[in-house]
Amino acid sequence: MITFLNSSLNILFLLIPLSFILGNGVINGLTALIIVIGLIKFNKTIFHFKQNILLYLLTVFFLLIIFSSFLNYSENSSEFLRSLVFCKYLFLVLILKKIIDEDILNLKFFLYSAALTTLIVSFSVIGE
Repeated sequence: MITFLNSSLNILFLLIPLSFILGNGVINGLTALIIVIGLIKFNKTIFHFKQNILLYLLTVFFLLIIFSSFLNYSENSSEFLRSLVFCKYLFLVLILKKIIDEDILNLKFFLYSAALTTLIVSFSVIGE
């Protein structure tokens, strides 16, 4: 089960550059899948910062966004819900840090994937 989660997280991160070509819906779906699989794999250990001041500051930033939107938009709940959805990026950063710390993500293949996607977009632009 652990190797399946590791390989699926690795494949999902390899698909990130391709998802930028396919559109916003694919990016959001891929981000949601990464967050769900990352939370299943790492559970509560993504919140162990080990005295990393940048992660503390990032968490405080997102908490301030939630608190500010709660105070400013108490009558309009859609803005508050939008700030809660914005917290997906905090989870994405925490999961990505954990994946890199545990050497699950193969950065070499990720760079190849990003380069190939850039090459495809470049040929598409040149061809027009």
